[in-house]
Amino acid sequence: GSSIGKYNFVNTIAFDSKGTLWIGATSGLYKYNMEEFVLVEVPNILCVTELVIDEKDNMYVAGFKGKKFATGAGGLSIFDGTDWKNYNPDNSELTKHFVEDITLDNKGNVWMVAGVQDNGVTKFDGTTWTHYDKENSGLQSNTIRAIEFDSKGVAWFGTPKGLVSFDGENWVTTSMKDVVMAMVFPGLAKLVAEPELLSIAIDKNDIMWIGTEGEGVI
Repeated sequence: GSSIGKYNFVNTIAFDSKGTLWIGATSGLYKYNMEEFVLVEVPNILCVTELVIDEKDNMYVAGFKGKKFATGAGGLSIFDGTDWKNYNPDNSELTKHFVEDITLDNKGNVWMVAGVQDNGVTKFDGTTWTHYDKENSGLQSNTIRAIEFDSKGVAWFGTPKGLVSFDGENWVTTSMKDVVMAMVFPGLAKLVAEPELLSIAIDKNDIMWIGTEGEGVI
């Protein structure tokens, strides 16, 4: 506890390719080498809420500027193996100061929920920012609670309107209430609400596992 600072609320953990453990805490980003915790300075972010490390050990960190939780959102900070760079609405086309979720596709593009679940999806390829919402895409809701990619690089989004796929050209929405009711009470789907989709995991066979609020795992 005291080894990782006064504010030892751990929000996220990840391993890099060398097996080093990285810890995103309310007191900052820490590197653990099996002997000691080392605080790593991240530009514009003192409280880490999200951490993703790719296969090349590039690091993607989001959080807040303040040492205490939720004190000034700090945008997205990326470490390329040599240097850190921070992106925020003041110096880039990132739409919000708070990045709630970070997911990487198989081409290394960064996909984010920028804002508190209700601002669509933002994609960053290292140069260009692309923002998708219900005004300019096939998303039927701006609320995104989960992002995942299958082996073909198709994006899957968990929304209050159902499960949405995007292959780079086509948007397809699948109603999860139809899936659930078909298993339980066929023909009654129209009488129930769309289940809340909270998380998505896709296994090596591209079988999708969806965590819901109230309907268990689909």
